[in-house]
Amino acid sequence: MGLQYKSGFCKKCDANRKVERPTVNHILHLILTIVTVGLWSIVWIGSVIRFGGWRCSTCGSTKVSKIS
Repeated sequence: MGLQYKSGFCKKCDANRKVERPTVNHILHLILTIVTVGLWSIVWIGSVIRFGGWRCSTCGSTKVSKIS
């Protein structure tokens, strides 16, 4: 699992900050789905739903906006 970085406005810090969110390794999940004849797709979908959401890399707040 990796991290994706962008710039955004943190409402808690009241400033433009670097924001981050976890990402899913889709290639790995695709290979596992093929090898397990589709059974792994349940885990893949669950990981996509569970992870996500931008966070301020300074304070960790999830109240970020204007992501670019």
